[in-house]
Amino acid sequence: MAARSTRSSKSRASVRSTARALVLAKIPLGQKVKTGITKLTLTSMEQAVLYLLASNAGEVMTREFILDTLWASDYLAESNVVDRHVRNLRSKLKDDWKKPRYIATVPGRGYRFIAA
Repeated sequence: MAARSTRSSKSRASVRSTARALVLAKIPLGQKVKTGITKLTLTSMEQAVLYLLASNAGEVMTREFILDTLWASDYLAESNVVDRHVRNLRSKLKDDWKKPRYIATVPGRGYRFIAA
């Protein structure tokens, strides 16, 4: 079985429903996302991934958890859809994966938002 976040089931369910609701309602979270003085334009899914990671800053979110939370059963666990969205976010945030300021890769586990 794949390693999962240490969050409780109830807490994970709450994060899932909040994130899904944001995606389904297409709430424009990214309208005011900025890095320094640069305003970013994010897709609704990029916004949801960023929201999920940032709202759990410091905690490792596994690819499977992110996939289950935002895409439910629409994608297979081996899908690289999470990696692609994180890569796009990093590009827009001008975040270097080798020396991240915002989104760190935790090898073999997933991603972690770096709290400022």
